[in-house]
Amino acid sequence: MVRLDDGTKGTGVERVVEVLVRRGRYRLMASPLRIDGVRFELDAVLEGPGRQRHTVLVADGAAPEAAGVPHRIRALALLLERAESARPLTLVWLDGDGKGRPPLEDLCRVVAVDPHRDDDDLAERLASLLPLELPEPPEPVGSVEGLLNRRLEDADDSVTAALRAAAASGTEPVRSALIQILEDAHPLAEPSGEEE
Repeated sequence: MVRLDDGTKGTGVERVVEVLVRRGRYRLMASPLRIDGVRFELDAVLEGPGRQRHTVLVADGAAPEAAGVPHRIRALALLLERAESARPLTLVWLDGDGKGRPPLEDLCRVVAVDPHRDDDDLAERLASLLPLELPEPPEPVGSVEGLLNRRLEDADDSVTAALRAAAASGTEPVRSALIQILEDAHPLAEPSGEEE
């Protein structure tokens, strides 16, 4: 049975299990896995994430018994199909070069990871199995009108008052108010007709 390590690097299987348990809220299931009285020896079996019931199998492709894993996965998938299980099944295959990955995509999803990578890269490789981490939502702004009114509350000038009054009637009155404000601020000199 795989145990979670206490901060030491551990084996590749232990590191994968640690990422799935800590970041993905998976639960480590009893080993060996037993379904309808049939025993399945695998490096680790997890269920999750959270309350979901996806089954994740972890197998070390470099282990001597790795050659029998595809046969065990096929037998397990067949047994689950006969039991009419709707659980998604995923195999996390630990293999440094990815060349020994078993062709099991017709039975389950296969996620190949390099067990020699650092923890962040390992988590990135397992990202498809991990729940999304969403940022905290910002405080609600409310309506644009309310935001504008709060920002202009302290403005106590004739320009702001004229624009706020015009805004209640639409864009044309605002345009006219802006033109009037500009003309009042900088009146255009009337042509006198005399040339110098």
